[in-house]
Amino acid sequence: MTRIVRGIVVLVAALTVLAQPLLPSTSAQAQSTTSTTVRPALLADVPGIALQPIASGSGTRPTLSWSAVPGAASYAVTVYTASGTAYWAWLGAETSVDLGADAGQLPATAPGPVIATGMTWQVLAYGPDAGLLAASDRQPCSP
Repeated sequence: MTRIVRGIVVLVAALTVLAQPLLPSTSAQAQSTTSTTVRPALLADVPGIALQPIASGSGTRPTLSWSAVPGAASYAVTVYTASGTAYWAWLGAETSVDLGADAGQLPATAPGPVIATGMTWQVLAYGPDAGLLAASDRQPCSP
């Protein structure tokens, strides 16, 4: 029960950080060099996480994958709508997840979340003490 409550607290904390408006930043480290990725100023001093590109033709429920972070006990993944609203979130120890599934790929005809044009995704890594270790930039994940 304690583990479930801790997981919920970590997920709520991740969504709170990620839901903050994107603050302007003067740091070159805090901003991406392209208009397709976004790094909130709030995360400017947090080490990055490399997201794996989503394979072309992956459909509306792609597998989201990222590089492991040394010392990470869990990862929080958030997918955002084109307007920046959190759309889907996942928390787990693995370094990949199929959109909409806790384990395995959902059938294409099953109800659930799907990727749409303009969506982005981001990963946060947490240590065993639930402290933030690293964060990715938001990357596009359109079908």
